[in-house]
Amino acid sequence: MRWKTTLTTARKKVYELWNKDKYVLSLTYNPTAGTARIESSDEKRLFIIRKEGILKNKTVLINEYGFQVGKLGNENKENFIEFDGERFFYTINNNDGPKLVIYKESQDKPLLVCDLSAVPGNSNPITLKPDEAIAKTNDVVSLLASLCWLMFQPFAKTKAAELTITQ
Repeated sequence: MRWKTTLTTARKKVYELWNKDKYVLSLTYNPTAGTARIESSDEKRLFIIRKEGILKNKTVLINEYGFQVGKLGNENKENFIEFDGERFFYTINNNDGPKLVIYKESQDKPLLVCDLSAVPGNSNPITLKPDEAIAKTNDVVSLLASLCWLMFQPFAKTKAAELTITQ
């Protein structure tokens, strides 16, 4: 799977997620409002990415109804995202270009691998270090949240074997 940038302005960034040659979903991220609008052929959702806590050091995901549906954190030197009560771990793998790897128990058995090199454009890929906090960049958090949301969708569960294929 890979992200493709379709529009970048000061007010919004629009990405499309592709699996091989098939369109999966689009994501419109508004940095000013901190919103991520996800549209697939079956459903439309809106998530708000917000910093909470006394020092504003916790990143949480709020759905369009105002309920917290996810949060990002760190445990035992591994980054995680909790989405709909289920915890997934993620890492950035920069071996063959930046790839976002989402897994449950081991990086050797990923649930989803997504190429990030196409995010801001071919000339300027995302270059995050594996130990860098992804929660500092909300547009990347929106990409991560979109992938987690995708894993919970009925149409994605029926195509799970197809979506787990890298690239």
